[in-house]
Amino acid sequence: MKGRREPAFFIRSYRALGTAGQAFGVANNSLVSVMDLLLAVNARSHNGILYDLDHDADANDSLESLLRTLANNVFSSVNEQGHI
Repeated sequence: MKGRREPAFFIRSYRALGTAGQAFGVANNSLVSVMDLLLAVNARSHNGILYDLDHDADANDSLESLLRTLANNVFSSVNEQGHI
């Protein structure tokens, strides 16, 4: 096998738009690989609940809801763009 091909999600990048950077710990409009987006969200989860910032297992305060919405919008856009 000549050379190693990385899966597309390691190398495919996405530019976070608007205030979505906050959900991933990056500046808005940063160029971020899809894998880094996934890792950022994973790092912000607690016991399987995304963006459970206060670790109370309900993840229903306004900031937690906002961050989940931002991340969902980004991942929906990545999915719709395809080619990953």
